[in-house]
Amino acid sequence: MNNKKIKVQINPITAEDMDEVGSFLHTHFNPRWNVEEWKKLFLSGWDSSQSDMGRVARVGEEVVGVIGALYSNRVINGRKESFCNIHSWVTLESHRTASLQLLMALITDGSRHYINVTANQKAYQSSRFVKFKVLESHFHAFPNTPSVTGLLNFACKIIKTPQTVKEALDHLAPGVYDDFAQTSNLQQWLLQKNGQSLHLVFRKTTWKSWSCAQIVRADPIELLQSWLPVIKTNMFFNKIAYTTVDSRFLGGKKQPFMQSSQYPVPLIYLSNHLQPQQIDNGYTDRVILDSMIANSNK
Repeated sequence: MNNKKIKVQINPITAEDMDEVGSFLHTHFNPRWNVEEWKKLFLSGWDSSQSDMGRVARVGEEVVGVIGALYSNRVINGRKESFCNIHSWVTLESHRTASLQLLMALITDGSRHYINVTANQKAYQSSRFVKFKVLESHFHAFPNTPSVTGLLNFACKIIKTPQTVKEALDHLAPGVYDDFAQTSNLQQWLLQKNGQSLHLVFRKTTWKSWSCAQIVRADPIELLQSWLPVIKTNMFFNKIAYTTVDSRFLGGKKQPFMQSSQYPVPLIYLSNHLQPQQIDNGYTDRVILDSMIANSNK
């Protein structure tokens, strides 16, 4: 029987599907990850109230395509916003028309915001066809040079000890610390000054062989630019040579000796009212994948 003539069925991915989905992705997408590792990624969502983990396309009993979804909720400007991070989107070449069907079956909730920070070129083009917009195209790297402003800013308190950060943050945004504590290679700082607080989440990595802090979340983002001198000075004394951050987080402002790089494929999003600078990279598969890679290299 020719499977191409059988109608493709699109259904939500549930826990019962994960062995098949993991096997499909291991075989047809990235064999570097075994079935259990693929299952770990799909089960890493932050919103436990969601019953699905994406969509699966089948022809009869055969899996021919998958699109993953990690759900989260964030408070932006005092309003709760629901997000879906799209990941692991692949179909068999023999059923490539099912690719767009998978996406359209997933993005049905108009009140939710959809992001994809790990799209390949095909996924990017397909998403743009259905009105996804560019979330980010560049990131910047700059040295963590200490400054007089950073050294003399005595009014700014920086909390770095994990338990102390958790206790302080739980009063401001309950549960947020735990959202990122489950990811092993992330560090969280809480900066406080004049009654304001900035939650900084970053990953220690390297940039051109230099030690580097890759900022994945700064909340509220509008405080990041003005508090960068303090952050850079403290990074320097923590023996972190560079900081990297997405362009949208700097609002077009440059840092001394800043270097810009372009993402191979832009980050994309679909939203009725949020702007790019309001969306961070914290609740995404990229954070989880980076942690999995770091753990596998140990």
